[in-house]
Amino acid sequence: MADEKQALVEKIIKDVHIVLSNTAELYAFDIVPVETNFRNKSPVMCIENCLGLESWSPDKYYGEFN
Repeated sequence: MADEKQALVEKIIKDVHIVLSNTAELYAFDIVPVETNFRNKSPVMCIENCLGLESWSPDKYYGEFN
């Protein structure tokens, strides 16, 4: 279970890094209200130069750094 959580954390960080690297005119960030990961995809979204993170995901990686 710890390996799966670590893999998810690494995927999220990698996806955020990609968005930040590829979006020169990023102008907004928001937590998008989503109860669960129903799409089985990355919680990182970039739409019209806005970065979003699905709300189910912060608790998955926040605990890794505390």
